[in-house]
Amino acid sequence: MLGGMSARQIGKIALKSTFRNRIAAALGVLARTDAREGFEPNEEAEWLDYQGRYIRNALAHGRPFDVAMEAENSYDRIQFIVRLLLRQYLKFSVEWAASSTEISPWFNISAQSAPAAAYNKVLEAHAHETIDASELLGFNISAF
Repeated sequence: MLGGMSARQIGKIALKSTFRNRIAAALGVLARTDAREGFEPNEEAEWLDYQGRYIRNALAHGRPFDVAMEAENSYDRIQFIVRLLLRQYLKFSVEWAASSTEISPWFNISAQSAPAAAYNKVLEAHAHETIDASELLGFNISAF
């Protein structure tokens, strides 16, 4: 849903912001509505970009024993972040499916763009404060 930690493009949509900036934007919206005490979106995004990436890479490249203890100790943190982002992405996907022709001009993308590409472009715009996309990036999924 985020196009990979080093993605510079998703489909035909170019991304200018970093993974960490998009994650911080996503978590920043969510922190206002449903987060743990002491939850700091920028710190979580930085941790995920560095430590989370390290754990992911070790596991993906066949070195699970290098990070076994760290992965176990980080499980709750990773799970919390993933649950927040997944709820947000699901809400955005519903909005995109229902209203992409209305939403797409705001972000200068095609209404036929894949939800993941559109989601990342919206996060990027929100991160750079070109558009307040809080409404699109919230939690509450409505049934149209």
